[in-house]
Amino acid sequence: NITIFSISGSLLSTLLLLGFYAQFKSKNISKLLLVGISFSTFTSAIGSLVISLEDKNPYKSAAIYRWLLGGFHSTEWSFFYLSFIPLFLALLYSFKLSYKLDILCLGEEVSESLGINLKTLKLTCLITLSVLLGVVTSFVGPLPFIGLIVPHITRSLFVAGPTTFMIYTMVNSISLILIADLL
Repeated sequence: NITIFSISGSLLSTLLLLGFYAQFKSKNISKLLLVGISFSTFTSAIGSLVISLEDKNPYKSAAIYRWLLGGFHSTEWSFFYLSFIPLFLALLYSFKLSYKLDILCLGEEVSESLGINLKTLKLTCLITLSVLLGVVTSFVGPLPFIGLIVPHITRSLFVAGPTTFMIYTMVNSISLILIADLL
């Protein structure tokens, strides 16, 4: 099942990325971004190598390239039915975490004083996000532009806490994907 492999790949990539990032003595967001971009470039090169080795069957190569472009063009309802349970559970859990994220907006010190374990919260958010990204990627293909630009557009359009912001971002992401797919 592509959903299971996609979720597994997403979790494995997240763990590898965090493993590489843990090697740095000083940890800041710039180094995490650089490690992430390097890792993305490396995995893209491996993907290109695999596609070029699959040159014997041009139809399979074309299907892989279409999936890499992303969109709903090759999506079937059977994919949705297989993806629904992990997607629903991860979304439900992300909304359960949202009140802790609302508190985290007050600052790390305030959050810790209110009893939130930041290390556990960050880890559970990463795992939940990896599952969500794995399911969505298996459904519509990799669309990194959506994940990067839509939250910034949403933040400039709406001022909201994390819970409301998640809902707005989901609606805006789906809308942008559907509009782009129709064009």
